[in-house]
Amino acid sequence: MLKNLFQRGAILQHGSGEHALWRIKMAAILGNQLDDKAIIRELAQGKRRKEIAEAMGCSDVTIFNRVQRLYSQFEARTDAQLVIKAYQSGAIEA
Repeated sequence: MLKNLFQRGAILQHGSGEHALWRIKMAAILGNQLDDKAIIRELAQGKRRKEIAEAMGCSDVTIFNRVQRLYSQFEARTDAQLVIKAYQSGAIEA
């Protein structure tokens, strides 16, 4: 998907510089992964991973692993950083 955006000149349409590339990259990372978006929204509301796991019907280990992957993708170290970067990138809407 990201390659197709480059080929169509989408970066020029979305602004210039590294910030535009970062926004496109973050949107491509989350794509249609509704579960990841829901996890970020729940973290934004201050819910604990165990609460999120119960609401989604999975184990807290699954949520932990997904959050760790999201930390890596968004270059975040805390839940707060993850939520902020997700909102800033446009991957999650307010």
